Amino acid sequence: MRTLIAALLMVMLPVAGLDAADEVISYEKLRAYLPENISGYQRKGDSDGATFSSGDMHYSSAEQTYVKGDSVLTVVIADYASFAIMFEQSTSMWNSSFAVETPEQKAGSIDLGGYKGWEVIDKTVFSVEVVAAKQQRFLVTLSEENQTDTAHLKPVAKAILDKLPE
Repeated sequence: MRTLIAALLMVMLPVAGLDAADEVISYEKLRAYLPENISGYQRKGDSDGATFSSGDMHYSSAEQTYVKGDSVLTVVIADYASFAIMFEQSTSMWNSSFAVETPEQKAGSIDLGGYKGWEVIDKTVFSVEVVAAKQQRFLVTLSEENQTDTAHLKPVAKAILDKLPE
């Protein structure tokens, strides 16, 4: 479903002034950066991915699912090398120390040892998400069902970001 949404965004989002100097890493190569093991979790199935192109806009992503008991963890690595406007729109509030909490949700910007990011805790369906960025190019997203805290996801996200190319 994520890949379909990303493809639709590429076609529908009006983007101007892109610098296509950097080529995206293909989804096949991005898959190599997905963790082979995450402590306590089992990989579920094969990794998935896609590379999208529309004119000067290119986007690539790789995804893997892991399970631990009734928890399902999905890790997505995305490369926005030549889709800078979309990347900026996705990350614009992360530097502002913005936070919000309601009875249903808690969300706010985070810092993972120099990597800016965002976390969301959905209190109604017990799901969590950590998204962090590297070099205004890569986004790493960890989403987990049947969880109420993101603390265990943050070191995993940082480890993936550390391995991505400079």
